[in-house]
Amino acid sequence: MNMHDELANQEFREMLAERIRALGDPTRILLLHELMKGEKCVHELADIVGKSQATVSKHLAILHRHGFLQHRREGVQTFYRIGNSSMQTFCELMCESLKKHLSNMAKVGASE
Repeated sequence: MNMHDELANQEFREMLAERIRALGDPTRILLLHELMKGEKCVHELADIVGKSQATVSKHLAILHRHGFLQHRREGVQTFYRIGNSSMQTFCELMCESLKKHLSNMAKVGASE
């Protein structure tokens, strides 16, 4: 099944929209950014993002549920890492796209 067939399917579009919404939080984006540097435990991530471990755990659970992260337990600690290699590519594409958009918006603003 190709992408066009998948996007024609209502259930698939709903699941895709839900997965995209999981990325719609600045804290989750920062967590992904940090995990692209390597595996980290919840405690480390909480210190980095300046949020409680409970809050960070909730964000990580959402990212994990949607397949963006994998985790492993070591004693009482849980370590998270990026779930698949396409995540790095996706983030790079989105960042480049945003930079181009901002550049285009600046050019439009300067010409008005």
